[in-house]
Amino acid sequence: MNFEYHCVECGRRYSPEGELFYTCPVCALSQKPSGPIRGALRIMLAYSELAESIDRYDFWPQDWLPVEPELLPDYSVGGTPLIAPERLRAYLGYPNLYLKDDSMNPSGSLKDRASFLVAGMARKIGKNHIIVASTGNSASSMAGLAAATGMKCTVLVPEQTPVVKLVQCMMYGATVIPIRGDYDKAYELSMQLSQKYGWVNRNAGYNPFTMEGKKTVAIEMYQQLDDQAPDNIFIPTGDGAILSGIYKGFYDLFQLDLIEAMPRLIAVQPEKSNALIRALTTNSLEPLDHAETIADSLCVRTARNGVMAVKDIHKSCGFGVPVTDEAILEAQEILAKQTGLFVEPAAACSLAGFLAVKSDIDPDSKTVLLLTGTGLKNPAVVTDRMKLPEAVDADIKAIAKRIELNSD
Repeated sequence: MNFEYHCVECGRRYSPEGELFYTCPVCALSQKPSGPIRGALRIMLAYSELAESIDRYDFWPQDWLPVEPELLPDYSVGGTPLIAPERLRAYLGYPNLYLKDDSMNPSGSLKDRASFLVAGMARKIGKNHIIVASTGNSASSMAGLAAATGMKCTVLVPEQTPVVKLVQCMMYGATVIPIRGDYDKAYELSMQLSQKYGWVNRNAGYNPFTMEGKKTVAIEMYQQLDDQAPDNIFIPTGDGAILSGIYKGFYDLFQLDLIEAMPRLIAVQPEKSNALIRALTTNSLEPLDHAETIADSLCVRTARNGVMAVKDIHKSCGFGVPVTDEAILEAQEILAKQTGLFVEPAAACSLAGFLAVKSDIDPDSKTVLLLTGTGLKNPAVVTDRMKLPEAVDADIKAIAKRIELNSD
C-alpha cells in the first residue's frame, strides 16, 4: 500500500522510494543526546486507495499495514481477546469495563505487533539484521520474530533486566548484550550501532513502523466492540509509542469515516518514571535525573516518543495519571483474583490508573484497560512479596488442618 512519512513537528512529507526513513532530516538537527526523538515521523496511508481495497464491514487489521501481506511473517501476532470481566465489573461498579489482553501474543507482550511489522519491513528493503534497545519485552519480541523469519537480531538491555526476558531472547537465538547502565544508555548505543553497521533499528519512537504495527490493537478493539470506538482507553506508558500507535489506529478508522470521534487516551505512568505525563503540564520533555519503578517495562528517564505522544494525548482530549508502585502491585493482585489474569506490573498500571481516577469516569462509558504483558515475564516481583506455603505430612489430617487454617 502506498504511504508517505509525515513529520509530526514541521509537517514535511517524504516519499519512501524504497528507503527507510527514521526521522525528519530537518527537525532531527535539533536532536539532543538522551533527549526525546526530534522529527519523529508518522506513516500516512493513501486513504483513498485503502477505502477502495477493503470491505468496510469485513477486513483484517493487517489490511491497514504499509507492507505487502506476502512479506509479513508467518507468526500468530494479534487477534487477542477483548474481555468483558464480569466479576471485576461488579467489584468496581463499572458495567462497561473491558480488558484488552495482549499478554496472549506469542512472546507474551503487545510488543510483538511492532516487531511483526518491522520484520516485514526489513524483508521489504532487503535487510536481515535488526537491533533493538529494550527493558526486555521489545527485545524478546524482536528476537522471536527474527527467529521466525531467519534474521539476525542484536539486543541491548540494562543489566537489571529480568532473567526470564533474557532467557527468552537467548532461546530465540539473539545476540544478547546486557550493559552497565539504564535503558536510556542502551537506547543511545543501539542508535550508534545501527548507523555503524547499517542494521535496521527497531527502537520505538524512532522507527515509525513500530507504531504502525501497534495500531492493530486499536483496530481490533473497534471490531470487537461491534464496529465502535471505546470512550476511554487506559494505557501503560513508558516512552509513549504504544499510546501513539493506538492513536494512529483510531485516526485511520476516523479517516475512513468508520468512527465519529477519537477515544480519550489516558497515559498511566509510575510516579517515579513519569517524564511523559509531567510534560503534559510543564511542556518540558527534559529527561528525568533518575527513574525507578517495580514496573521495569516502563522504567525510562526519557520519553523518546514524547513529542508525538503529548500531541496525541491532547488531540484525544486525554490526560495522564501517575501511580505508585504499591498501587501497581495492588492492581496486579486485583486482576489476578477478580479475573484470573496474571499480568506483569507494567500491564497492571492500566488498572492502577483507572482506580486512581475512576470517580471521574462515567460508569456507563465504554472503558478499555490495556494489558500489555504476562506476569510470567517477571515472576520475581510477586514471589518476593509472597510467603510460600511450607510442606505438610502426606496425611489427610495434616492437610485438613491446613485447609481449616486457611479458611479462617
